[in-house]
Amino acid sequence: MLAGANFTTIALDTLEEHLFKRTERAISERFADQPVVRAQLLGTQAKTLASLGLPAEAIGLQEEVVRLRRAELGDRDPDTIRAMAMLGALYCDLGRVGEGEPLVRESLALNRRLRGGEDDRGTIEMLNTLGGVLLDRGDVDGAAACFSEAVERSGRVLPADDAETLRGLNNMSMLRRQEGRLEDAVALQERVVAGTVRSLGADDWGTMVAENNLASLLFQVGRLEQAEPRFREVLRVRRRMLGDDHPDTPLSINNLGVVLERMGRLEESAGPAPESFEGGAAGLGADHALTLSSLNNLGSVYRKRGMLPEAEECYRGALEGLRRALGDEHPYTLMATGNLAGVMMMRGDSAGAVGLLESAAVIASGVWTGENAPVYATMLSDLGAAQRGVGAFGEGEKNLLLAYALLAEGYGPDHPTTRSCAGKLAALYEAWEAAEPGAGHGAAGPAWREKAG
Repeated sequence: MLAGANFTTIALDTLEEHLFKRTERAISERFADQPVVRAQLLGTQAKTLASLGLPAEAIGLQEEVVRLRRAELGDRDPDTIRAMAMLGALYCDLGRVGEGEPLVRESLALNRRLRGGEDDRGTIEMLNTLGGVLLDRGDVDGAAACFSEAVERSGRVLPADDAETLRGLNNMSMLRRQEGRLEDAVALQERVVAGTVRSLGADDWGTMVAENNLASLLFQVGRLEQAEPRFREVLRVRRRMLGDDHPDTPLSINNLGVVLERMGRLEESAGPAPESFEGGAAGLGADHALTLSSLNNLGSVYRKRGMLPEAEECYRGALEGLRRALGDEHPYTLMATGNLAGVMMMRGDSAGAVGLLESAAVIASGVWTGENAPVYATMLSDLGAAQRGVGAFGEGEKNLLLAYALLAEGYGPDHPTTRSCAGKLAALYEAWEAAEPGAGHGAAGPAWREKAG
């Protein structure tokens, strides 16, 4: 009945109201005296809603599916067990982990007993589901155990291109990414992409999702030449399937622009950056995180091209929007503050940069702690440089020394950011000596200049 429908061009609320609810009523009325058939059809509809990103709308249907299957088939029937596992996963998708995780665990235990430990699709599906739940709540070891067992079992009984095999490999890739084992994550994701292309084709939605994951990983490990064509392919498929007005399309445009910028292809990146911003503003609103990210990226393109007034305008707009959307204490807001302050300093407005960075640094000291302390130190380093620009040498020295200590500990003394901070200290001492000749402030300059390299 739904095989020919193209959901990607229809608003989801319209689908839910005019198609799915009518279908649900028709199923309940037509198959009122056939509960098993009704459960099967309602389950199919619940899966469709979940795949469209509507778990809240799917839950009521799936609860009814579980109720019907339990009443008609009992708790130990394979279809009942799979329905319970899906309901648990939906609960977890909506943050109701206290209800969802026990249900998924119960389903897995029941299926293991039913199958006597044999390798079967149901067990593999539930292992993947439970692993995803555990990873979402930070239990990396538990997730790793589930994903590893799922992949091992899949290798014994399922084809290499089977959807559940590929799901397990994708899960393992996500896990490796979270563990920081990025090259391992890339290798796994390459297998996922190859498998989805073979089984689904290059233009399938699932293939596009796998391609996007791989492109992001390649970008993260610095393999930009390999990431670029994959981001282009994702953009091509999203445009074909979703159109230019769908929120995911400007996201792809933005990703491509960032890659081109990192590759130094500024003329090319200058095209996607404004297109991504305009598409995001039109489809999502001016204060949506994607729109503001695109505006920030456009500022970076302008800055690297030497178009500083345009860069400042973009950075300022991004910061104002992030303050409204996320508040002053959000990490994205703090990073946008640093971007704007940096271009203000490049334009000679050190006083304005100090005004921005002094209050932001106080907030950042409580946001970026522990392993993120070097991020806070980078802001301190910028603040110290701005304070040098306004002649506040003592305050600048204090902030730069603290920044250098944090950077050297977190990144090491030879890291470019650490060396840059050392250069800022050398410049401060030289400027201080010039402002107060003979006071001895310049004595430390040469040592810091040597550390800067």
